[in-house]
Amino acid sequence: LYPNPTDGMGVVLHWKETTDGMAQVIITDLAGREVYRNGVATDERDRTEIRFEQRLAPGVYMVQFIQGEKRITERLIVAR
Repeated sequence: LYPNPTDGMGVVLHWKETTDGMAQVIITDLAGREVYRNGVATDERDRTEIRFEQRLAPGVYMVQFIQGEKRITERLIVAR
C-alpha cells in the first residue's frame, strides 16, 4: 500500500499471493464508516491503482482487500 501516508487523492495497492480475477476493496474510517468500495481486477502484477473521486479527509483509514476467502487489512494515513 503506497504512498503511505498519502495526500488523499489516490493510492496503489500491491498485494502478494492474489489470484487472477476480481476482488473488493473497502476503505473505512476509524469510526467504521465506509468511504470507498469498489470491485477491482487482479492479475499477475498484483498492483491496482485507485484514484478517489473526492479527496479523502486527513486521518487514519482501514483498507480491506477481499478476494474469495482471503481478507487483507492495512492501515492508510491521509495527511496534507
